[in-house]
Amino acid sequence: MYKDSFTLFGPLANITLQNISADKLFMGIDSIDLKAGLTTTDIYEARTCHEMMELAHEKILLADSSKFGRRSLAVVNRVDSLDKIITDDGLSKEEREKYTSKGIEVIVV
Repeated sequence: MYKDSFTLFGPLANITLQNISADKLFMGIDSIDLKAGLTTTDIYEARTCHEMMELAHEKILLADSSKFGRRSLAVVNRVDSLDKIITDDGLSKEEREKYTSKGIEVIVV
C-alpha cells in the first residue's frame, strides 16, 4: 500500500478482486505504448491492475498526453484490451488515430 495514495495492491488485493464484478473500470497508468502496452513501475501493482481489467466489462483509461509513447518496467495489459481512453488535447491527432484504428474510442477533454 502506498501511504500517500491509499492504494492497495498485491496478493490480498488480487484475492479480494476475484469476488467482485464491475461494469466499468476507470484506471490510471504510468505509461502507455502501442507495442509495450499499458505499463507501470511496480510488478505487484501491474498484476493487481491486470486483475481489475479482467473483471470489468468496460475498461476506460485516464491518461494525460505525457503518458503516451513511454514504457515502464511492468506490463499490465495490451493496449487493445481497452475500450476507451480519456486524455487531454496534448495528444496529437496522428497519435489518437493509432489508437482509434485499434477500435479504442479516444475522448479528448
